[in-house]
Amino acid sequence: MKPEDVIKDTRFLKYIKVDPVTGCWNWTGAVTCNGYGNYRVGGKYGRQLRPHRYAYEIVIGSIIPGMYIHHRCENKLCVNPVHLSMVTAQDNTLNNCNPAALNSIKTHCKNGHPFDDKNTLIRPDGRRRCRTCEAEGARRRRRA
Repeated sequence: MKPEDVIKDTRFLKYIKVDPVTGCWNWTGAVTCNGYGNYRVGGKYGRQLRPHRYAYEIVIGSIIPGMYIHHRCENKLCVNPVHLSMVTAQDNTLNNCNPAALNSIKTHCKNGHPFDDKNTLIRPDGRRRCRTCEAEGARRRRRA
């Protein structure tokens, strides 16, 4: 599938460069400080959108409010709708390579205690804590 086969916005198309190896449609227009593209639909005074969200909307369909568009290819500048999927905020966080995602796959705490049903404490902010380490810390504080 070529961009011009599914996207009719000619102004948008001129900012897409296809990578023949990955299949990514790389955004070559404006980019924000966090590495995502930026596009004004309708020109200079139009609505500002992330190009990957715009591509998703015009090819796949509307984005449900509160949902995120995830780059399955892990390329922030890709606007290929085949590489994009609509996900929840939590799924978007856990599907990336970031501290939250890396921590979520840990099976043991830093001291080697297992993160299982019996030994895992979930704090109100959603973070996991090791019950064994928390109890040892409380004992040390009481002794001091």
